[in-house]
Amino acid sequence: MKVKNINYYNETASLPIDLKGVFTRIQDNLNSFLQSIKRDYSESFEIIIEVLKNRFHQREELPIEIERTGIVNRYPDLWEGSLSFILAKMNYSQYRNNSEKNIPLSGEKVEVKVNDFLRSMLFFNYYLATSLIEILPRGRAIEYYKGIISQRIRDQRDIDKFIESLDKFDEQSTQFFETYQGHNGVVFRINAGKMGIKYVKCRWHEIMKELNDLDFCYAVACHGDFEAVKNENPAFVLTRTRTLMQGDDYCDFCLHDTRIVKEVEHPAEEFWNNN
Repeated sequence: MKVKNINYYNETASLPIDLKGVFTRIQDNLNSFLQSIKRDYSESFEIIIEVLKNRFHQREELPIEIERTGIVNRYPDLWEGSLSFILAKMNYSQYRNNSEKNIPLSGEKVEVKVNDFLRSMLFFNYYLATSLIEILPRGRAIEYYKGIISQRIRDQRDIDKFIESLDKFDEQSTQFFETYQGHNGVVFRINAGKMGIKYVKCRWHEIMKELNDLDFCYAVACHGDFEAVKNENPAFVLTRTRTLMQGDDYCDFCLHDTRIVKEVEHPAEEFWNNN
C-alpha cells in the first residue's frame, strides 16, 4: 500500500476569480433550486421566493452584467440581491482596484482569498437550502435538498470527460488540493482498484462550522460527493462513514473502481484509526 501525506492547508491562500463564471454558476444553482420547488411544491413556490428575497436583500453596485435566464429572469430583485450577497460575502470591494470602474465580462480576473470565495458560495447555497424549512419539516427539507444536489450533479455527467483510472483521479485530486490549499490528511493507494483518503482538516468544514448546523452543512457541502465521483467515471463508487462536517475527527473517503474490485467494502474503523 502506498501512502502519501497531503499538507496543503493554507489560511491565506488565494486564487483568481472570474466573476462572470461565478455569477453564471450562481444563476444555474438558483434556477435548478427554483425549478425543483415549482415542480414539486408549486403551491409553496411564491413563499420560497419571498423568503429568498428577504434573505438576499443586500444591494451593491454590480461590477458586471449577466443576462438572466430561466425562472430567475422573472425575479430581477431576487437575482440582483443574490449577486449582491455573493459580493458582500466575498469581501469583493476590498479586492477591486480603486481605479477600475468595471471588470470585463471575460479575460480579467480578481485575486480573492480562497476563504472569502468559498464562504460566498457555501453560505449562498446554505441559505437556499434552509429556506425549505419554511414549507417542509426540517428532516424532509434536508433530504429534499440532497435530492436536488444529486440530480444537479447527475445532469452534469459528460461521457467525454470520464477518466479511466484511480491513478488519474489521484492526479486530479492533487491539482484540486494545490488550487484550493484547503486540506490536510493522508492518501492511501490500497490497490489498483481502491484508494482511501483520510482528511483531518478541511477548509469547507472550517468555513461552515460557524453556522453550527451539522445536517444542513453536510447536505450543502458533502452529500454531492457520491454523485460527483460517478461524474469522473460511472464505475467509481464512493463509500464514507465519517466526516468532519458531521462532527467526526476525520473524513474517511474510499474510492472503489468496480471494474477491478469484486466487492465494495469500506475499510474498517481500525484502518483509519491506525493511519
